[in-house]
Amino acid sequence: MENDMQQKLLSYFQQVGVNIKNASCIFEGYGKTIEMFHSACDERRNLLVLIQLKEGGVYGGFTENGWCKTNNYVDYRKTKSFLLNSNYDKIAKFNGRCNYPTQHEPKTGP
Repeated sequence: MENDMQQKLLSYFQQVGVNIKNASCIFEGYGKTIEMFHSACDERRNLLVLIQLKEGGVYGGFTENGWCKTNNYVDYRKTKSFLLNSNYDKIAKFNGRCNYPTQHEPKTGP
């Protein structure tokens, strides 16, 4: 990943007050199945999902809650979550208009 994108990702986390101590890539999905994704990512907390398009741009989201196998909603007041688009410097934070910004759905994830 380019240094500029790394710096932008760090700034996204700073916007919600999350300190990144260490990070690792646990899954690269090109040509893989959703089952392979869930095998690698289920039950992991503090998960950042990034999608890089062939046409350019990186999109993604972060939640402190891990992907799980049960179907439930997560109260925004109890977690830090955001969406990102590398074309913008600011993230989309959840601000209370929706009490449950993330839903744990076994077939799709948060």
